[in-house]
Amino acid sequence: MRFRSPLPANQMIVLSSRVRYARNLEGFPFPTRLTTTQAKQILSTVSGAFKGIDSHTRCALRGSSDSFEAQAFLAEHQISHEFQDSPLQDATAYFTFGNQHLSAMVNEEDHIRLQSIRDGLALTQCLDDIRIADKALADILPYATSPKWGYLTACPTNSGTGFRASLMVHLGALTITQNYKVAMMRALEDLDLNCRGYFGEVPSDCEPFLGPVYQISNRKASGETEEQVIQRITQIANDLTKRELDCRLRLLNTREGRATLRAHTLRHLALAVNQEQYDERDSALDHLLNLYLPAELGLLKDITFKDLRQLATQSEKDRFLRFGECSAPPCSGEALTIQEFFDKRHYRRGALSEKVLLS
Repeated sequence: MRFRSPLPANQMIVLSSRVRYARNLEGFPFPTRLTTTQAKQILSTVSGAFKGIDSHTRCALRGSSDSFEAQAFLAEHQISHEFQDSPLQDATAYFTFGNQHLSAMVNEEDHIRLQSIRDGLALTQCLDDIRIADKALADILPYATSPKWGYLTACPTNSGTGFRASLMVHLGALTITQNYKVAMMRALEDLDLNCRGYFGEVPSDCEPFLGPVYQISNRKASGETEEQVIQRITQIANDLTKRELDCRLRLLNTREGRATLRAHTLRHLALAVNQEQYDERDSALDHLLNLYLPAELGLLKDITFKDLRQLATQSEKDRFLRFGECSAPPCSGEALTIQEFFDKRHYRRGALSEKVLLS
């Protein structure tokens, strides 16, 4: 059976790339030690610098952790849990720029977190995005640096270049057929890389791993150039892509593999379709992420991989409303809930077998 996804092979595995620079200003404590007055002064200074390098700069979010907009940016991986939960609320902000891939958080763990996010395996392009912006900002802002330690950051592991590169990877077949999460985490630790779940670093009361989706990133920001970090992570991504695609072929080309894949698909499909019965905060998203693989392989009637990715993000926004965690309604009336999505495609309880195109 041929893969039916229109995506390139590496983009079926590597869902997105993200790079960021952590920067702080001279003369101010790190955000955990800032007074509200100091934090607002930093925000004003940095905001002016952003507008100075890009006339299209926009403050897309100012504090307001309980707003729907904040929860939506979190669901889209644009802001972090730490930013959302910051005690500095009115002195934090999220900015976007003319370059649609580029954005920045102010007064998160560091004064500035400049980041670029792109689809697929695109770490080099992301680095180009933030380097241009960082160089322009360095001409305006007094960055805190040390001849010995490089760029100074709140977390010592970020000192040096302040650079972090990460990939979000989908290893559906390897996760189904092997206990690959544990083995991969150990292997990556040996390579001085981090392996985290769908939302990266999360509070202790959140499930760290959801579905077969993982984030891989460098652990330290010293001892290597940005290019060396990217080369190392890209090699890992290429190896994981080969292993995952080989494993998918084995699933499709053996009777036992097809039975395993069909059982996996029906289980998570049934739970996703009937997700309103489950009160666990992350259950719906977990089932949707576990359906990525059958969608990529073209095994779900009338459902594409792109459909599920959009639905997974929307489900997180819906979840915040459902559990009473935000004060504003969704911005768009066109987005479907999970139930509406499956109802529209006639996925009904007790009649799901015919929707799975695999015998």
